Amino acid sequence: MSEKGAPSEHHLLRWTDFDFHAETKGPAGYENAMLIEHKLGFSIDRFAYFLSEDPNGDTTPRSKVDEGKSTIILHQEGVFRTNCLDCLDRTHLVPSLISGMVLERFLVQDSEAREDEV
Repeated sequence: MSEKGAPSEHHLLRWTDFDFHAETKGPAGYENAMLIEHKLGFSIDRFAYFLSEDPNGDTTPRSKVDEGKSTIILHQEGVFRTNCLDCLDRTHLVPSLISGMVLERFLVQDSEAREDEV
């Protein structure tokens, strides 16, 4: 493992240093946790998510894709791993924030796709 903040030795791995406790310690509290979006936005967009469409144009779960009846629209290209340095992040707030950011991007794309159909 490389030193904290050092670039990864592997070109596909990216290290993002975000001190959750330091960022949320001040008067703004947990509101400052959203600062992580600025650091992770590029990766969230790049990692994407899995999405497929059946012949009727409906998006489908992965199990239906295996039947060969669906078209893959988007492949997920990465995952996030979060680690709390003191192992006491009982709130799981950072993974929840990441999930919310991904969900928001999905809903925006889905909304735009539905507008194109009209």
